[in-house]
Amino acid sequence: MKGRDLARKKLFVCTKPYQYLICRLIKDGYNYKKCDLLILNHFEGAEQFARAVRRLHVWEQVFSEDDTALNKRNAQLTLLQKPLFYHNWKRLLPSCIASYEEYDELYFAHEGVAMEYGLMRQFVAQGKPTVIYEEGYGNYISVNFHKSIKKYLKNLSHGFGIPGSYIGRLRYVDAVLLQRPDIIHVDKRNPIRKKTRPLPLTLREFLSREHIRQEMYNIYPELHSLSIKIQRQDAVTILLGEIWWDIVTNRKEYLNKVLNRINNVTGVHLDKIFIKQHPGEVKHLEGLTSGVEFIPKKLPLELFYLVASGKIKRLYLFTHGSTAVLNLWSLFSADCPVKIVIMQDSCFGRQYKLNLDRFCHLADKFGVMYSLANL
Repeated sequence: MKGRDLARKKLFVCTKPYQYLICRLIKDGYNYKKCDLLILNHFEGAEQFARAVRRLHVWEQVFSEDDTALNKRNAQLTLLQKPLFYHNWKRLLPSCIASYEEYDELYFAHEGVAMEYGLMRQFVAQGKPTVIYEEGYGNYISVNFHKSIKKYLKNLSHGFGIPGSYIGRLRYVDAVLLQRPDIIHVDKRNPIRKKTRPLPLTLREFLSREHIRQEMYNIYPELHSLSIKIQRQDAVTILLGEIWWDIVTNRKEYLNKVLNRINNVTGVHLDKIFIKQHPGEVKHLEGLTSGVEFIPKKLPLELFYLVASGKIKRLYLFTHGSTAVLNLWSLFSADCPVKIVIMQDSCFGRQYKLNLDRFCHLADKFGVMYSLANL
């Protein structure tokens, strides 16, 4: 972090396109010169994305690793099997990195990802600091969704070196970089409050830098066509997909129900609506309905700021509870009205409802104005 020996090399890890934005923000904000990047295969097109990033020559080395099998094994373990899995952390290290001697600091998003956990332990074993950076609203809440005894065990698991209730709670994590650390600081019962620090730049400051704008257009040439599509549109309406949509049986019928609800709320016609699927969605929505535009799934929605800032007069966002809407509110609200509608659907079950309630609670803390709409 700031004030450290900038001549030493930093290692960054990302598992989502949005996480790459934050990695790049930290590198630029702290003016780090020597950095490597490890991209894990947690999203569609991860290897192609790694190749695009390599062409920028911003990072000294860009590694990529497929940890799919490792994560599947981790997900299948019971709480009683987890301690042995995490105790053998050296087995979790990526094969693409031969040595860690040249690094002096690790930046990663979540100690619950097996390979990131292994890297964290490797750096700690060498007496080097580890820093978690913000990757979503889960950084501000407990991620313990279990009931009864499992919930109790999860709350205690950090004492055994196992990820549990709060991202960054483990003793192996030195700091947590957030956009809004004040939300954590005011909660005296939050176990990570003494670790939290502000990111070196706001997203708005970061995306306003011309060299960053050029880099993003090089990684995502789709931004050019998206810019053309919003020309002469005073208002833009965006529907954000969610990973829950993959389990819907009749997806065409469900999508049309959502679009009709949007039309009822705003009066916006289909040819004025953009759909952005969640990076974690496996099934595609293209072809299920006509008259709408699709924002590429691989594109972090925050980059919409690059093509729309200063061009649109109103932004409508419809979501089941995506971090991107909080970020877009922060990016656009100073320039134009942002109307956020959070959609509620009882068909997705308990965990969805719990996620939604926690998201609304966090939106309140962010000071974001929103309305609720039942589907």
